[in-house]
Amino acid sequence: MTISKAIDNARVGLSKSLMTTPCERKGFYSETVRDAEGRRLSFPLPERVTFGTAVDEAITYILWHDRQGDLWTAEEAVALGLAAAQRQQGWDLVEDKEVFGIQLRNAVNLYLTSTDGLERIQRLYAEGLTLQGNDGVSLRAGDVIGTPDYKTSRRVGDLKTWGRNDGERKFWKSPEMGLYAFLYTAENGALPETVFYQAYIRVNKPYWLWLEIPATADLVEYGKQTADHWRSLLELGRPELFPFDTTYCGDCPFRDPMPEVGHDGCAVGRVMPREEIAA
Repeated sequence: MTISKAIDNARVGLSKSLMTTPCERKGFYSETVRDAEGRRLSFPLPERVTFGTAVDEAITYILWHDRQGDLWTAEEAVALGLAAAQRQQGWDLVEDKEVFGIQLRNAVNLYLTSTDGLERIQRLYAEGLTLQGNDGVSLRAGDVIGTPDYKTSRRVGDLKTWGRNDGERKFWKSPEMGLYAFLYTAENGALPETVFYQAYIRVNKPYWLWLEIPATADLVEYGKQTADHWRSLLELGRPELFPFDTTYCGDCPFRDPMPEVGHDGCAVGRVMPREEIAA
């Protein structure tokens, strides 16, 4: 048995993934453009996202069984990670699937031998470690929803795959950890002591990294202000008021009209020169 961070495409609310999207206009469309059954639309995701899904599935399998004292193997973890990747629409975008498998196996093996890998998480078992929120149940505070990979009686954290190490700036470059701290505080009535990232740095010589900082009221306020910002924008329902980032126009599925679901396309994305966004 294991658990996955399965997202219900019909779910409504202010999700962490919505509020951390790099292009807010794309985030608005991903939340509001839905099919006839009210589900969010699904699109192929980049290879790096598919790889992150595979690592997440493999590591969660290991921790779920290791925490329980059950038998587990690295080979089974890799197999489950590959299976999770193959279920993603982005699997077709993986050009070299053999290399993908080798890199996943390497990530798992390094996790088992690195002091910032499994050994780090095992120290948290005594704090009542739960996985994928509350062992598969998302955290909620009103309309705000999030599912951190790790939560204990003292801290909250997330598992990541990154292309570089930006250090502690990561905690403030994105509102992600502020939102998790906000959700944790709402659930427990008190701040977590710390927030942390456990990240696989996918470079020529890959390694696992542990980043942890004290949780502060400012971090929680960052999460709260992010939720207030998105709540106001969604209530207005006017995409022309949403900030945009043309960096992401090239592969944005919402740039062109989709009349079958009542989407007129993104006014900015539609006018971007094809050669410009392909560069």
